[in-house]
Amino acid sequence: MKAYVGHFEIPARDPERAAEFFRHALGWRAEEVTWDGPAYVKLRSPVDGGERAIQGGLLAAAGAGFDQPLPVLHLSEGTLEECLERVEAAGGTVVESPRPIGELGRFARFRDPEGHAWGVWSADG
Repeated sequence: MKAYVGHFEIPARDPERAAEFFRHALGWRAEEVTWDGPAYVKLRSPVDGGERAIQGGLLAAAGAGFDQPLPVLHLSEGTLEECLERVEAAGGTVVESPRPIGELGRFARFRDPEGHAWGVWSADG
């Protein structure tokens, strides 16, 4: 299997303030996602690029355990568990095991050997 960049995620100290910025400065849609995790706002560009458009979201940095708010790219992968096994075998560290986001799908997070944060997404719920 090969992973591709599926969406981006921007940890924010104040997700609502960040959402207002993207709404007013860039004309993006910013919609709150209801789930049992930290505050999350889905970001959508004003132009629907279909498969070519990379969409993303904002999440509360503190609630997600990020020591500094840096963007996170999420890879889309067929099976989260298989991807995480390969990450660990290659020297990465799983920092958040797969968990659901409502009925949207599941995600997990890991760090590469350099310490960069990555996310892995699967829409298989």
